[in-house]
Amino acid sequence: MTLECQKNVSGTFFSDKILDHKQAGYLLKMEKHTYCLSIILAGIFRFYEPRIEELDIYLNNKSALVRRMTLEYKYSLMGGSWDGLEANLLDNNAGVRKYVVWVLQKYTDLDILNYYIQALEGDKCHIAIIGIGENGGKDQIDLLIPYLKNSNTKIVKSSILALGKLMEYDGYELFWKYLLDPRLEVSKAAFLSICRNSIKYNEKKLFDEYKSNENYHTKRYLALLLSRGNTWERLPYLLHIYNDIEVVQLQDLLLCKIMRRELYNKISVEQAELIRNEVERKKDILPKEILDKILFDLKYVGN
Repeated sequence: MTLECQKNVSGTFFSDKILDHKQAGYLLKMEKHTYCLSIILAGIFRFYEPRIEELDIYLNNKSALVRRMTLEYKYSLMGGSWDGLEANLLDNNAGVRKYVVWVLQKYTDLDILNYYIQALEGDKCHIAIIGIGENGGKDQIDLLIPYLKNSNTKIVKSSILALGKLMEYDGYELFWKYLLDPRLEVSKAAFLSICRNSIKYNEKKLFDEYKSNENYHTKRYLALLLSRGNTWERLPYLLHIYNDIEVVQLQDLLLCKIMRRELYNKISVEQAELIRNEVERKKDILPKEILDKILFDLKYVGN
């Protein structure tokens, strides 16, 4: 929602004192919907000009939107940075952290990376790790690697996400290892790092692990990785897993991916036969027109 829209809507509630300052503050504390929060806060800023002490309370609001809007409003009042702003570098929202970094870099000489490194010893270690990932470079990789062995799942998850930013494609083996981790949050962090860095694994490697792995979430992530791209090599495996109970919620996506194929790359006789076998196995499960189209296309890409 644009600032102008916020002003127009909030004006309806505040200009005639339908909501007084106290009521608005209470609603801000209780409301959960982002759109409503933006209207309430825009009205408070426009009609009641809250004191700095009140703004500091808003900076502890559970909503990242409220915290971000409050930072922007306080910045407009202060005309720059202020004492204590750096504490918001440890906010759990990336957008808030990014805004704080921008203000601090513009108006102070604070060493932001060093601030995060020092914060590794505090109670927000997991956010400090993310901050290092956002503001550091390859020189910080060795600093974060030991945190992968931490007993706190939140710290391991943050370490993988941060290393995803620092290592990029070099994290090929590391992210594969943690993709197979039985902890959902850890596996998900590895999956996100793989996707964000466009890391590709061999289709058979993905399929073999899918068949042998017993973790529901891991099988789901492996299926999603298999579905990327449009190569013929992935097609027999997508056909094979299509109606597996573990990926039933992905069937619509898998069907769309099955229908996407390279039309000009030749494939081996063995690969073509593997696909034909899977088509035969799925003849009572997948729509006939889709399977017929696969067989038709095979005539032109098979050797």
